[in-house]
Amino acid sequence: MRIVRLPLLALLLIIGIWSCEEPPIVFTAPQPEGLNAEPFIRPIYRGRFLCDSDSALMVVKNNIIYKAKAFQLEVTPTELENTDGLSLKDGQLYVEEWGRQLPTRIEKDSIYHSDFIHRDTLIYLDENHVLKHFRGHMVINRKMEKEKWEVMLLSLDEHLNLALSITTLPEEIEQLEAITPAEDLSTEDQTQYRISPTVIEFDELLQTQLIFQECDYFYRIPQEIEM
Repeated sequence: MRIVRLPLLALLLIIGIWSCEEPPIVFTAPQPEGLNAEPFIRPIYRGRFLCDSDSALMVVKNNIIYKAKAFQLEVTPTELENTDGLSLKDGQLYVEEWGRQLPTRIEKDSIYHSDFIHRDTLIYLDENHVLKHFRGHMVINRKMEKEKWEVMLLSLDEHLNLALSITTLPEEIEQLEAITPAEDLSTEDQTQYRISPTVIEFDELLQTQLIFQECDYFYRIPQEIEM
């Protein structure tokens, strides 16, 4: 896994991305409705994969999928003093947004250096993370709050690589409403719709690619298929 070296400003940008707003399309229940949840991730999906866009590592095991990326952070004392949410705790940099301390060392000119790996879990199979298979896709459902589920797709291609798709707003909301009713949950800060498609309607959403957009492609690291 390639280490990315970054100044404090870049770290703050990353924190903002990883703590970003909710998806624009949410669902009332795990999708597709009526299909049984899978008890584990199928062996053919398992392994280690490298992201095409940012070289992040994705690990797929029997009950968990997570992404990991290595960073090396440099922070000056002045930056540390003037940055909200970042402090020195027990000799280590503490990132309030993540609720964690980063292994830290002090080098020349009192610059704080930290090498760390940030891990983002896509799914850990339990009552709040539901996995279903449909039309060749692994449908990942993550519970956000009451009657709001985030849905993503992992799709296996002929080379046994994986593509990750997330929801996106269609050009015209009428296109979505022509397939399934959409409840407007939008606020001043975000546009969001909640839907509850039938299996047939969910299939149409997949076939038309109306609300699902590929965001990352992951190349399988050879000899990492777990059987």
